[in-house]
Amino acid sequence: MITKRRRDVEIYEDYCSLTLEYTNFHGNKFLNLLKIVLNDIDERNFEQIEKDEYSNLQKKILEVNPKSAKDPTVSARKSINQLVKLGFVKTGLRNYHRLSKEYLRAPTSAYRNKLFSLIVGEAANFAANVTNHDGRRHVDFITSTLMRIGSLNKKQIIGLMTIDPENHPKGFIDLDELNLASKNASKNSFFERKYNQVSYLCNVLNKLEDLTFHDSKLFFDEDARRLFQQENDNSLIPRNRYLDSKAKSILEEENKEKTGSKMKCMVTNIEYPTLISSHIKPSRKCDLDEKYDHKNLLLLSDEINGPFDRGDLSFDNEGKVLFADNVSKNFTEKFENKILNKVFIDEKRVFYLEWNRNNYFNKQNRHS
Repeated sequence: MITKRRRDVEIYEDYCSLTLEYTNFHGNKFLNLLKIVLNDIDERNFEQIEKDEYSNLQKKILEVNPKSAKDPTVSARKSINQLVKLGFVKTGLRNYHRLSKEYLRAPTSAYRNKLFSLIVGEAANFAANVTNHDGRRHVDFITSTLMRIGSLNKKQIIGLMTIDPENHPKGFIDLDELNLASKNASKNSFFERKYNQVSYLCNVLNKLEDLTFHDSKLFFDEDARRLFQQENDNSLIPRNRYLDSKAKSILEEENKEKTGSKMKCMVTNIEYPTLISSHIKPSRKCDLDEKYDHKNLLLLSDEINGPFDRGDLSFDNEGKVLFADNVSKNFTEKFENKILNKVFIDEKRVFYLEWNRNNYFNKQNRHS
């Protein structure tokens, strides 16, 4: 007979059930797996996968990544679920993260690391699988908690694995809550029974940019470089600086790849000491995917960013600068012959530019 206490333990342990078939996210086996699954989703026209289609997908994976086991399909299913848990593909195998294909095409490991950090940081749900997804975003929850505590030791990371993010709408827990969760996990011998899952999670966290382990504690790189100076501000931060920095980093890499420099304004084509990553669709109007989508960002000089951010300047689908009615004649004359560099205009940015023109640019109520 299963007691109520035992059922409670089993339930909360489902909140973060991370298993990985492959831990080398640059290796051929992982990349082959991802390519096969993405192609399969495209071929099914983003429809929910059926039982026979799922069986055929497992066979395709085992042809490329053979497994010596009594039942190799177990390995295939585990590998597919890994993509769902890390956020590369969606439950039901009917869609994938906007950066998953770019991850496959990444020309360098450094760029792929940046993409991995953004995909996992934004979309990872370690309780998800091919058939179930409950909206939890574990790495977002962990990094948001880390922001307010400063460092996480292994016991605290284990404690976080027993916490249901859905019960914390603010997106993090404070130190007292975390210590209580860690104490309860220790009482229930969580680490001894879930050793592999703990190791998998630490492995993933260690591969995320801007995070580092030092003396078995997790820190933001910046904090570790300051000799582990902890942040004491526990106030609610409306945006996740970790995901913000990842999106800007990818944007800078795109700028370098297409113009030869991370620091060229995308409108003036002039290099500046600093540039501002400016949302095309304002952050406060975005859902989570849009907020951290680098295609919803432009790298602009301060002179361009100011009026663009206020809705006094926009661009048509060819990059031509558009001016609001209240913009001064001097400013118009200075920038009327400038264009948003066409190398950055693709289908996704056209979508955001059209939203900007229709809903924000030259609107009296744009700040509401």
